[in-house]
Amino acid sequence: MRIAGLSRLAVLPMAFGLVVLAPQQGAYAGATHAGRHHKHHARTCGQKDIACALMCDDSFRNLSKALSAAGLMKTLEGKGPYTLFAPDDHAFWKQPKGFMDGLLADKKNLKKVLTYHLVARKLTASELANMRSARTVEGDSVMLDAKDGKLEVDGALVTKSDINCSNGVIHVIDDVLSPTRGK
Repeated sequence: MRIAGLSRLAVLPMAFGLVVLAPQQGAYAGATHAGRHHKHHARTCGQKDIACALMCDDSFRNLSKALSAAGLMKTLEGKGPYTLFAPDDHAFWKQPKGFMDGLLADKKNLKKVLTYHLVARKLTASELANMRSARTVEGDSVMLDAKDGKLEVDGALVTKSDINCSNGVIHVIDDVLSPTRGK
């Protein structure tokens, strides 16, 4: 059963007339998201570029929203190569209340924060593990630390690495990076 506006949820009948909403699984759920993505971009994803990979993955809704607001999605559709340290939605949820609204309200700071997550060359996790820092598009460098088989970027843990895209690579991180942290 579908209710208007809740196409990503399934309504499950329960005893005593209660209704539980649960995330819908399967091909329909993915097709709906991909349909929204391609409707906005008027193209299909063959080998996905970074922008397409983010838009097609529901764990990057906040990052995708921020990148779109900053006008950076077109950059991530470009030739590259790029390395993106991509905070997932959990990383955004860990931030103080009002963080996202404040970030979106200040376009200059938004762009500064987001370009601090981006390196203008493709760097795999094994390459990053042998580096101490990497210069970002924002201009400052992120500090890299590899120990005990774990990679950290400015203290944020890389939770998934080497998501290869046609124009670079994505490394998922568990925190939102700040160019002013530690300065």
